Order: sequence, then structure tokens, then C-alpha cells
Amino acid sequence: MRLPDRLEPPAQVVVCDICLRAGCWNGLVLCVGAKEGRPRKCEILTADEAAGYAYEEPSFWHGPRAADQAPRDVLELLDAVQYLSGLRGTSRSKVRAHLLSFGIDLDQVDAALERAWPVRRAS
Repeated sequence: MRLPDRLEPPAQVVVCDICLRAGCWNGLVLCVGAKEGRPRKCEILTADEAAGYAYEEPSFWHGPRAADQAPRDVLELLDAVQYLSGLRGTSRSKVRAHLLSFGIDLDQVDAALERAWPVRRAS
């Protein structure tokens, strides 16, 4: 399966009413207001309204992806490879095999590995 470069934005985006970020509402990034103890509520914006604020990448507008699910677009694929490359005891070949087990296009997996986890060559 070939992943899209970016997911299409949803029609509605659920955001934190303090910082207007979906990543905050989904628990992916910290909200300064919530950190200060202010109570949060959600607010619903259209994709155009959320894009107008330009506070975050549209990939945050989708709900969080479970670790056992395939990345949904190339940006998530790059993020997954970057994260996995920093884990102790993880090898490129294991990460490659894991991503290919989802049925992701071989060329996309190899490109993500090269970009986010380049091979160091002896000079």
C-alpha cells in the first residue's frame, strides 16, 4: 500500500479552547494554560479555521494513532522511524521488517529509513 504524502484534513477539528491546538486536546503536546491549572474544554473548528491559526501541522487534527497500527501518511512514517531509531536495541532491519509487515510500499519505507535514520558509512 502506498501512503499519501499527507492525510486529507477532517471536516471538523476538535481543539483545546485555551491554546486552539488539536495536539493538546489529543494529549500529544503540552498546553501552557492547562499546565497552569486552568480547566480545559474542547472547541470545534472547521479545517479552514484551524489552518488559519497555523498553530500546528494538520496531521495533529486526526486522532492519535495506536502503536500497533500502520502510519497513515508519509509524515507519520518519518516520525515513527525517527522515534524507533532512538530506541535501545532496535536495528534498521527490524524496523524495516516491522513497517513492511503493515504492507507499506517498499520504496516509501526505504526512503523514510534513509531520511530519518541514515546509514553511517566509513570514509
